[in-house]
Amino acid sequence: MLIRQLEEKDVESYWNLRLEALQQDETAFAQSYGEASTLKDPIQSVKKIFKLKMLLHLVHGKKVNLLEMLL
Repeated sequence: MLIRQLEEKDVESYWNLRLEALQQDETAFAQSYGEASTLKDPIQSVKKIFKLKMLLHLVHGKKVNLLEMLL
């Protein structure tokens, strides 16, 4: 199994997986499937979030992964 940080190229797959998960267990999320499926341009919104997370993962000019930040 390969574990890696999601990138901008993964946005559409991530969004489709999230919608599927919302359909299966809506109570596990703060957003319902109905709310998520009616968002205007959700792919662009997720891309912005991914870019922000990438910026947050830069520590002192060095790119680190989230697991390293938590340790």
